[in-house]
Amino acid sequence: MERGIVERLAPDPAELRELWEIADRSLQNARARELTDDGTFLFAYMAARTLATLAIRAEGYRVTARGGGHFNTFEALRAIPDERSAGRADYLDDCRRKRNETSYVAVNVTRTEAQALLGDARAFRRELAAWMRKRHPALGPPVRRRRAR
Repeated sequence: MERGIVERLAPDPAELRELWEIADRSLQNARARELTDDGTFLFAYMAARTLATLAIRAEGYRVTARGGGHFNTFEALRAIPDERSAGRADYLDDCRRKRNETSYVAVNVTRTEAQALLGDARAFRRELAAWMRKRHPALGPPVRRRRAR
């Protein structure tokens, strides 16, 4: 907070439900077979960033856009009281740089990079859901219904 990248704002359950939906939709889109590796990477990145935002909002903070919203999101994630947050923030910040490169320069993401980020985003979702059930039970993820096969 001392650097002005976050401000106090009580969590809004409706906003958090929306963020869960956005993250889940992005993860679903990232698994689409017809996507390029760049597309998979971008959807997985969107899911991971949304999950980071969700964790920050659940803790009663909102990231400000001063100096870069994506950068600040991962900086703020480092302060979340979970032992995996700092390491994940470092990894996601590296992914942010790669996302920036692909947005402005003809840089291709490798299949390995795309699948690694997708795997991490899916793990982040599972870990965040478990953490939220313990720390913020009223703000946890919606119950996902299994599809009939």
